[in-house]
Amino acid sequence: MNAFTSSTTVFSGIILCALLSACASGPLRMSASPAVPAAEGTVKTERSKNQNTKLEITVKHLAPPQKVASGFNTYVIWAAPRNGGAAQNLGAIIVDEDLNGKVQATTPFEDFSLFITLENSGQASSPTGPRVMWTEVSG
Repeated sequence: MNAFTSSTTVFSGIILCALLSACASGPLRMSASPAVPAAEGTVKTERSKNQNTKLEITVKHLAPPQKVASGFNTYVIWAAPRNGGAAQNLGAIIVDEDLNGKVQATTPFEDFSLFITLENSGQASSPTGPRVMWTEVSG
């Protein structure tokens, strides 16, 4: 094996490793505010054929909204494009008696902030309540 072959083999190995790491990356983790310190959240993403981003958002140990802050009765998931623009309401996430919830949603955004707020209604047109969980999504 000469120096060229050895360098090419090492370079190919580095590229393969990087590709496998990118493909094997797991779900994104969501950060939680001090208002919900036990909460955990993950987001799985997938680009669809029509260039939308499909999301599967899962939360655990998320207290009912009424116990986090008075005056709120729902959690709403939002996607806000990083290049500016209005946040899109992706729907409410319902927490069961075990404090778990799961929602599937779709957004046209590729690079965006994903966050969950406390709201008075799942039909909110813009986020007004405090953020309780969040992450950044890059297509």
